[in-house]
Amino acid sequence: MLGRLHRRSDNGRYRSSAGRVSISALVLTALASATLSTDSAAAIPTILGPADAQDLRVAERLDPTPPGPVDPPGPTAQVSDDFAGTGPLVGYTTTNPEVLPNVGRVNDRYRAELTDNTRNRTLHFNAAQGRLDAKLVSFPFDYTARNIGIGTLTNSQNAPDPAGSTFMFSGVQVHTTDLAAADSAHVVVGHRGNTKFTIEGKNTVNGNSRVNDVGANTAPTGRADIRIVGNADRTLTVYWQPPNLGPASNDDWQLYRGSGNLPGPTAAFGPSVYIGLITYAYGSGSVPFVGTADRVELAGE
Repeated sequence: MLGRLHRRSDNGRYRSSAGRVSISALVLTALASATLSTDSAAAIPTILGPADAQDLRVAERLDPTPPGPVDPPGPTAQVSDDFAGTGPLVGYTTTNPEVLPNVGRVNDRYRAELTDNTRNRTLHFNAAQGRLDAKLVSFPFDYTARNIGIGTLTNSQNAPDPAGSTFMFSGVQVHTTDLAAADSAHVVVGHRGNTKFTIEGKNTVNGNSRVNDVGANTAPTGRADIRIVGNADRTLTVYWQPPNLGPASNDDWQLYRGSGNLPGPTAAFGPSVYIGLITYAYGSGSVPFVGTADRVELAGE
C-alpha cells in the first residue's frame, strides 16, 4: 500500500485544451496504426487513430520537469497512484478527454474540474460515456480509491450542496477492454437527484444501465473510500466506508447495500478490464464542482 502524504491546500489549477477524439482511437489494439501529435517538446503525446482528421491539442504541463516515460498499458503497469505533485495524470488510458478537459494532479490529489456539462457531455448512463482515466488489470484484483468524491472549485474537501435535484459524482469505473462499447460497472460518491450525499452503484450492459444507491446522508462529507474486488469468476464485490485518513489497519469496510452486488446484470468482463476514475454530472444545474481523490491502490503492489 502507498504511504500517506500530508496534503496541501487546493489553490492550484490544471489547465488543458483538447479537440475531439473518438473513443475508438484510445483502444489499445489501434496502437499499430496510430500517429502522434504534440504541440511542443514539453507536451505529452496523445495517440490519434487513423479515423481522426482533426488535430488534438494535448494538455499543457504545469510543472517544468520534462515528461518521463509513460507506463505501457497492460496488467504489468503500475496501477497504484498517489497523484504526487501537480501536472497531468501519468500512465493512464483516457477516453473522451474533450468532454472533461481539466483533469490532472493538483497538490497531491486527483482533480477533475467540471464546469461545462452542455448536452450532458460528461454523463455515464445508458449509451452515454463520459471521460474515463483508467489502467488495465487482470482478474482477480483488489482496487481501492481513497477519499474520493466531490468538492467545490475553491476547496475539493468541501462538498457542494446546491438546492434542488442535482446529479454530481466522482468515483471508480470498471470497463471492458472494448472502450467503445457501453459495458461497465461503477461506484460513485455525490448527489443523486434529491438523494444527497450518497453512494451510487451502476451496471451498464450493451448501453442499458441499472442503478441504485445506499441512501441519503451515508457519505455526509461528499467523499468515501471505495473498494472493488474483482473475483476469479470475473464478478465484482463492492465495499465502501467513510474516508479513512489513517492507516489501513483502521479500515472498516461495508458491503454495498449489504451484499456487495451492484444492481442488474453485470457486463461480460474478459480476463482483463480497465479500472479507473470518472467524474460526471447530469443537467446544467449540477455544475460547477470538482471530482477529487487522495490516491488509488491495487493490492499487492
